[in-house]
Amino acid sequence: MSRPRPRPSGPGTEVRRYTDAGELWPILEPLVQVEPVLLSVLASTVNGCLRVPLPQASFFLVERPGRPLFPAMHTPGHLLHLPLSGPGAAAALARFVFAEGLRPGGVGGQQDSVTAFADTWCSLTGLNQRVVMRMGVHDLPGPPVLRRPASGRARVATITDTTLVDGWLAAFSAETGVPATTSALFLRDRRVRLWCDPEPVAMACHSVPAGGVSRVSYVYTPPPARGHGYASAVTAAVSTALVESGLRCMLYTDLANPTSNGIYAAIGYRRLGETVDVEFTG
Repeated sequence: MSRPRPRPSGPGTEVRRYTDAGELWPILEPLVQVEPVLLSVLASTVNGCLRVPLPQASFFLVERPGRPLFPAMHTPGHLLHLPLSGPGAAAALARFVFAEGLRPGGVGGQQDSVTAFADTWCSLTGLNQRVVMRMGVHDLPGPPVLRRPASGRARVATITDTTLVDGWLAAFSAETGVPATTSALFLRDRRVRLWCDPEPVAMACHSVPAGGVSRVSYVYTPPPARGHGYASAVTAAVSTALVESGLRCMLYTDLANPTSNGIYAAIGYRRLGETVDVEFTG
């Protein structure tokens, strides 16, 4: 397959759109090696598309003379994702996306890039913008520490846990506003851990590793089981397994939720920065 033809979008700037993850990954992988934490969401999505293609997914690369490539993506049901800082590239991408006829409902990622994209987009479309969430980006610089042991133990979820995990994923989505997902790939790859006391009382998932990084996500405890340290315990268990396998851990937190931020900080996660999600309205 031939490489997508670039479209000029400003002096010396070209934007390419990819719908084939297999074509994109050889170009993207060197960038992931340099910025594995910031590019974790993009890299895990592309790797997922290599195994199970995602219809209507679009990936973008903005090329600028003498500057690193600026990647982005838009997948159905999610905001357009801008993982790196680059206001000029983000504004060029907004003009390209508009010309391509794509209409994302919002944009999320590094704040300066999101601001530049959103401002350009709203000037092109006449829409308004509003911030819907600010998230902290965290990594784990060393082995996790569980300061408050919880009763029970962790185990890897299996296919027999499908109904339970799907229900908890749906409940997590309803509580947080994070787009819904299903358990199929998580369970197939053994990427869900349950905390059991003795029955399952909490879960945590992690992404397919890319660039030596795996992202902890979907940490959930049903309301009746909260307050016993189960979320901390299952997060520490997942993080320990990842660290022991030679991977670096990271995660995102809603900065408006002091409880979850406190849980991860106590385990040893440190905040590296923040991202912002903006929705287009009107």
